[in-house]
Amino acid sequence: MIPEATIITPEEWAAGSVGEVLGVDFETFYTATYSVAELGQWAYCNDPRFDAYLVAVSDGQRACVCAPSRFPWATLAGRAWVSHHRDFDRAVFDRLQELGLVPAEIAPASWMCSAALCAYLQHPRDLASAVKAVFGQTLDKGPRDRARGRHPTEDCLLTGEISRYAARDASATLALWNHLERHWPPPERRLFDLTSDMGRHGLAVDWEYVRAKRLELEALTVSLADALPWKPAGSVKQFEAACEGIGVPAPPSTSSADPRFARWLEKHIDSEAAIWVRHLQRMRSANRTARVLEAMEARRMTSGRMAYELRYFGASTGRWSGGGGLNLQNLNRKSAEGVDLRRAIVAPPGHVLAVADYSQIESRVLLFLAGDTEALALFRENPDADAYEIHARRTMGYAEPEPLKAWCERTG
Repeated sequence: MIPEATIITPEEWAAGSVGEVLGVDFETFYTATYSVAELGQWAYCNDPRFDAYLVAVSDGQRACVCAPSRFPWATLAGRAWVSHHRDFDRAVFDRLQELGLVPAEIAPASWMCSAALCAYLQHPRDLASAVKAVFGQTLDKGPRDRARGRHPTEDCLLTGEISRYAARDASATLALWNHLERHWPPPERRLFDLTSDMGRHGLAVDWEYVRAKRLELEALTVSLADALPWKPAGSVKQFEAACEGIGVPAPPSTSSADPRFARWLEKHIDSEAAIWVRHLQRMRSANRTARVLEAMEARRMTSGRMAYELRYFGASTGRWSGGGGLNLQNLNRKSAEGVDLRRAIVAPPGHVLAVADYSQIESRVLLFLAGDTEALALFRENPDADAYEIHARRTMGYAEPEPLKAWCERTG
């Protein structure tokens, strides 16, 4: 169970004894469009709208909730801190130090993440769901939702509500950590820290290429929109009405991957509507790619590198996933309207980019876990073979000396 911490003043906190491990939670201003999900941590914290109006620190029994500038930070120096989604709270803390609202010399002995711990253990990543899964308790997230678009310090009633909410979150974070942390192996903790550090260090980017291609794509989007006989160009209703006006049924979908669109195009390929669809497809492709380039520019740090985020244990398999509004795990492999997004990432001066990949790592690890030493031996004896050939040799009687693929091509 998570105890209800007693909320005390900064003066009372400074006068009492402080534990070695503390839950730390910042509350910040956000709106529907100005959020971490949209901007990522670095851009969010460096935006002119940034306002970290509360910090809550809990030792499990007591909680101090106040403006960061009022908190007695010296009491936390050299202690272990834990936050849920630590990288966000650390980004807020770093920005507050840059702004002079937190003393520059304050640093924790370590800063841990209960969200990453929960993800590793296959619990829900978000705090409320994790608390429900682990303790069977319900955390009310309503105060945070009601704070959207508002600066709670301007509203005394809301300030009291959000203070209690922040204190509960800090205490819940600490309770999760204390209950589960022994199950998180040191190598996994190290991997999480390295993942975070990579994103904070950022990537070298060819900014001239990014800006030039973004401007080209934005101009192309405008040109394609101007070529369509309705406004706004992205209106589905206007498009359908235009098709009706020339006596052609609107396609059930404008996605080139949709079989229904392929059938429609086959019937109406010589119509003006087919030209419009092509314009719409190119316009959307150009706009999507331009927005990715825009997101990259928004994450340009003072170092000249681009901040980015990878989510540790983002998939149930333990793989990373993208985060922070810019998914570097999912950049287009192919050029879109002549723009290669991967071309924007470059090696910094004095370095080169190397492409490294664990070829078919899953099949090998699975065989190792299953104890299939014979199949693993076949992989070692046939380094150029793929998993299908190994399966054929191991279980289907294929014994020819030549590779399976070559044999199939030769024999038909």
